[in-house]
Amino acid sequence: MVEKVLILVERVSRERDLAEFLTLKNNSESKYYVEIKSIPYDLYTISFITYDLILIPFVPSSPSPFATLIKELLLANKRVVSLNWEQYLPPVSASYRGNAFKKFNSTGLLMCSWSEKFSDFLLELGFCNEKIVKVQNYNSMILKLRILLDRGSIKTEKIIFFPMNYAWAFADGRFIKYRVKTGYSELLANEYVEYSKKCLASFVHNLEIFSRMNADYKIVVKAYPGISQKQCEKFLELIEVDFPKNVKFLYNVDASDYLLRSCIVISSWSTAALDRFLIDGRSVLFTPLERPEWLDVHWNSDLLNLNTLECTVSEIKEKLVGYNSDRISHYEQDLNFDDFFKRGHTNCNYSISSFVRLKALQFRFFTYNKKNRIIFWLNKHGVNKATGFENDRFTWDRSSLKIKKI
Repeated sequence: MVEKVLILVERVSRERDLAEFLTLKNNSESKYYVEIKSIPYDLYTISFITYDLILIPFVPSSPSPFATLIKELLLANKRVVSLNWEQYLPPVSASYRGNAFKKFNSTGLLMCSWSEKFSDFLLELGFCNEKIVKVQNYNSMILKLRILLDRGSIKTEKIIFFPMNYAWAFADGRFIKYRVKTGYSELLANEYVEYSKKCLASFVHNLEIFSRMNADYKIVVKAYPGISQKQCEKFLELIEVDFPKNVKFLYNVDASDYLLRSCIVISSWSTAALDRFLIDGRSVLFTPLERPEWLDVHWNSDLLNLNTLECTVSEIKEKLVGYNSDRISHYEQDLNFDDFFKRGHTNCNYSISSFVRLKALQFRFFTYNKKNRIIFWLNKHGVNKATGFENDRFTWDRSSLKIKKI
């Protein structure tokens, strides 16, 4: 019997490679048939009843239509696994995400974990060992696989890559209000905004100096996915800094290519720096102000931290001597569908009432996201953001209650 598996993807640049790898790996066998669907575009059109295993990228915050939908699937005894793409959580985020996790600790939701620290965190939140699936870090696994397939070994160029996470510096009142509503500390949310703004201001000043001191290097700065290109461009106009020509800003692109091509990766507190560090130790954290306890993660101190970028690349390379991935421990087990099916699970109890509730929730999710705005966005930007196919046009089909290609 072939088991049907659904992989839900939210952030394509982060999750698509793993989804495609699992699809190719498992569809070649006779045991599994894997499909990939996008959360923003497909969630309200999926027939969940047909799948034996459902993989989600994260545990959704509550209250939200997505959280309610996942709970309904679990009540209907569907196998659901959270891949938990964000596991290196600072205390402020761990507290916030913990509120969402606790709402699922008594359900059948399986939780993937890359390390003992995250497993201990899940145990503290009430998840039993049977519900924790210990697997290797997908980011590192995919990056290492890409190196093996594309290059054979990591070959760097004269590029310094800055994947910067200053999303909270751009947070507006509506964003903070939603976070507080779903469990975030209002005091820490405001502190996070102020700290991010101060670090961003320091970064801009240091970036200009660094780029001029290292004029023979290409400086590539990538904004955090949660920050739009329009927000970044407006900010750059306001600060009126004249960056030299070797500085390039990127928006909404896959960072993995630059993570591998750059001779050094420098970040604020983005886990992209850790992804590269786990390969060859060539990562640095720019920390112009003392990092607050509520933002400090265990791996931050394992990387080289610089409070100024008024230096040359050669000077940074000298300081990086002795830094390597041996400082951080992780699980080594492969992500295996067999393991999910072996976990304690009774026969499916998918009733007609469950089906009706799910369909109602899917329609609610669709209206919650404003169907006309979604279709407009799809037609303007193309579905390649979600599935890789370009130039498709969409319309709302009232008879089938689905978005359809024209």
